[in-house]
Amino acid sequence: MADDFFDKEEFLQYFKDESEELLQTLDADLLKLEGYVGEKHIDAELVNSMFRALHTIKGSSGMLGFADVQQLAHKLENVCDLLRKDRIPLTESC
Repeated sequence: MADDFFDKEEFLQYFKDESEELLQTLDADLLKLEGYVGEKHIDAELVNSMFRALHTIKGSSGMLGFADVQQLAHKLENVCDLLRKDRIPLTESC
């Protein structure tokens, strides 16, 4: 009965499509962010955009049981959080 309500294949396809879009956004944002390396101030909305994308990937992958993806997204989300709170400088090793 629960299987009738929840079509896992459809949800997996939605996750794949959404994640692909978010990863393209992250890729573009990372390229833009590269221009701020070593600068005192970075574009806060750029970092917020990256944070939101990673947060969405983290949550969706967690719901589907993709623990490795969830853990990676969580770690990257934490780096974005540190950047947006000015707790770490943006460097090439960041």
